[in-house]
Amino acid sequence: MIFADIHNHALFATDDGPKSEKDMYALIDEIYKDNIRHLCLTPHFHPGYFGENGKRARRAFAVLEAYIKEKYPDLVIYKGNELRYNRGCENWVKEGMCNTINGTQYLLVDFSENERAEDIVNGTNRILNAGYVPILAHVERYRRIPRNMEMVMELKGNGVIVQIDSQSVTGMFGLFSKLRSKKLLDLHLVDVVATDSHGTKRRAPSMTQSYEYIKKNYGEEYAELICSVNPLAILNDKYIGRN
Repeated sequence: MIFADIHNHALFATDDGPKSEKDMYALIDEIYKDNIRHLCLTPHFHPGYFGENGKRARRAFAVLEAYIKEKYPDLVIYKGNELRYNRGCENWVKEGMCNTINGTQYLLVDFSENERAEDIVNGTNRILNAGYVPILAHVERYRRIPRNMEMVMELKGNGVIVQIDSQSVTGMFGLFSKLRSKKLLDLHLVDVVATDSHGTKRRAPSMTQSYEYIKKNYGEEYAELICSVNPLAILNDKYIGRN
């Protein structure tokens, strides 16, 4: 099974991912071994946390392009960002400082893990009103989202795309995130699984392991949809249907 990953931090010296070219290459090797063949690089973006890291990201992307051209010619890479939400942050996108996913309408966005539930709803609504489709990163990790997931249903009804991390599915993020991801999968609220990988040891990619778990417990069709079909559609700026 071939996967598409629309959320990872594989670019070196850009955010809290790999620090060196060597570390980046090692992570890319693991990503390739994990059967990922479409990879959108999404370094964190928030000037207050990582500075205006666009120049660093472009340099690292160019270095990575040369590496995969020689070693993995069937691995396709794309540009993106993971935008940390801040009031008015949509202007960073409009000004070209922050990338959508592969230049599409889809915008990967995250919040503080302790963000108030109503602020997540209001923030994603502002992004929708600005003309973008928010992909809410690692939904299972927001501790103030009510356990019954009615808020997630509301978000999906508004047009928000729900993404969970593969490490949460496999339990690498701890019991809370694992149980939350299970609940989201039980209710078929997940639109996309992504690795959110940062390195080969800390937060390593685990897409194949996650896919096999979902396939076993929720069926092959759903597993393929959220690990391959939907992320590929997003990369190609296509509408993804509701699960």
